[in-house]
Amino acid sequence: MTTHKDTTEQQYHRAPLNGLIIGTTVGAAWDTVFVMSYVNSQEAIDPKEYPSLFTMSFIFPLVGWPTGLRERKMYTCDNPEKRRLKTKIIGAAMATFTGILMFSTEFFLFADHISLSSAEAAIHSLSLAVFPCAGLALSDIGIRLKNSEVPFILSMSIASVVTLFITVAAWVYLYSVMMIFFFGL
Repeated sequence: MTTHKDTTEQQYHRAPLNGLIIGTTVGAAWDTVFVMSYVNSQEAIDPKEYPSLFTMSFIFPLVGWPTGLRERKMYTCDNPEKRRLKTKIIGAAMATFTGILMFSTEFFLFADHISLSSAEAAIHSLSLAVFPCAGLALSDIGIRLKNSEVPFILSMSIASVVTLFITVAAWVYLYSVMMIFFFGL
């Protein structure tokens, strides 16, 4: 996975560790962006927001490790088309799991009060639909990166960070649009 000098078995043997490294890199980038926004902010920021944001950074390595484990088990599949399909399914499932964990961390662990009505909970669930799409895109990027000459961990980390921030922006935007549409807020 990291170089083409290794055999395929050696590359997939390191898949869980690669997933953990990529997840840790994404978590560090997540923290860095919010620390920089906190330091550079001209207005007063509520410090109650930041524990949930920093806790979210632990989600990414925790999801990266099982993603690598699933990828390693998927290596035994001989059919390349089935392997490609399984990779996309794993990517979509793990991205969905990441979105659900991020939502749960924000609204259930660190909320002062849980006052989600059933309509708001439904809107949050609908807006989480961007995560499987991002997982499919990231899986396709990962498949292409494995077959290229670029270092896998570095390029996949960059792709994951960019995809994460685009996905979170789309999630917030979609949630805001649905809140305006349904509640006029």
